[in-house]
Amino acid sequence: MTPEQQKHFNPTTNPDIRYSDRDIDSVSNRDILANAFMDVAQNDVERGKIAEYQQKIKALDEDERKLRDIRAQLHDLSFSAGPRDNAKIRELREKATKLANRIGIHLRSAAQEHHA
Repeated sequence: MTPEQQKHFNPTTNPDIRYSDRDIDSVSNRDILANAFMDVAQNDVERGKIAEYQQKIKALDEDERKLRDIRAQLHDLSFSAGPRDNAKIRELREKATKLANRIGIHLRSAAQEHHA
């Protein structure tokens, strides 16, 4: 097979696809991991812990989606032509900071639970 033919068999050779963001509504890596753990859980206690984890990752994934949306809005407002809406930019920055902090708390909490 020639290198040209190989390109057609591997869509990830297209640089626009290889590093594109995952569809927000698709299954996250955390969901995949939790589902895999649920498949190998050996008792009700393990299944209960995994179910708790699944609830937490839903909240975390939603917060990350909101943060991406806010950052996209900030980018658009900051780099658009014409006068800037500084009040809106300040409001969005505050929301982004609060969300980023909440995400950090989620992640630290999960790490502490994992080590407990």
